[in-house]
Amino acid sequence: MAVSDYKLAIFQFEEAFKLTGLNCSTKVHIVCRHVIPFITKFLPVGMGLGAVSEQAAESAHSRFIKVRRNYQCSESLENYGENLLNAVKKINFVNFIST
Repeated sequence: MAVSDYKLAIFQFEEAFKLTGLNCSTKVHIVCRHVIPFITKFLPVGMGLGAVSEQAAESAHSRFIKVRRNYQCSESLENYGENLLNAVKKINFVNFIST
């Protein structure tokens, strides 16, 4: 099967998946409903799926949450803004050093 046959492959995958009777996971939904429109829109400009992956954003968010805990960034605290700014400075410093 050629790469150009991706639409047919996705259609066949969706039909086969429906026959399983399983609940549609987020990943299956993305493949069946969003991959073809994405490829149609972005392949001509040379952009792949990795360019919009949520993995990098989720990873950064997870690291920030860990740093934020050390700075007691609770909105109920009087010095919330200052603590949040210090947490942002810390994560930016750590990211700068590790690059």
